[in-house]
Amino acid sequence: KKYPGITDKWPYLSSKGCPFTCSFCTWKGNRRMRIKPPEVVVEEIEHIVKNYGPKTITFIDGLFFVQVKRVKAIAELILERKIDVSLYSMCRVDLLEKVDDDMLVTLKKAGFHEIAFGGESGSDLQLKLMRKNTTQAQLLKSAERTVKAGIMPTYSFLLGLPGQVDDHVSSSLKIMDQLKKINPMSRCNIMAIFDPY
Repeated sequence: KKYPGITDKWPYLSSKGCPFTCSFCTWKGNRRMRIKPPEVVVEEIEHIVKNYGPKTITFIDGLFFVQVKRVKAIAELILERKIDVSLYSMCRVDLLEKVDDDMLVTLKKAGFHEIAFGGESGSDLQLKLMRKNTTQAQLLKSAERTVKAGIMPTYSFLLGLPGQVDDHVSSSLKIMDQLKKINPMSRCNIMAIFDPY
């Protein structure tokens, strides 16, 4: 049975919680992780694909890549079962450092054609103030590594953060240009307005 509008992008939750403490994030008060094992995730994905036929399954987890070994196991099981569907998930640029090049290739083969990263700011000072604990260098490296694997990275940035000045905004705009030059597939979302409530 087909459901118009839902079958294009099917939201799927494989875990709840996030162990990180970014000051702006709604997940920061929910650090206890509850995670489905790879076998359950792939069984549910297979059921969704067979019964509803979505073009893309979007992992709406707070942070899908929190356990890199689990992500690898999911990708390998998808390939083993020959499940044909595009996959979209979120990752931190520092967690991508735990993913080797072979795993990136495996992810692409399994259907992970797009991975979203929270860039948040092009200023290392702003990243530190918001407790993101990532750097501009890690952000740029993510573009280098995804282009080699043929994966499209999507980056989101924030505007109106406490303490943000014109130089910080200029740094964000500059790094957006750099990301696009490194990986032409890069998509940089329009800056979201920070909302403390």
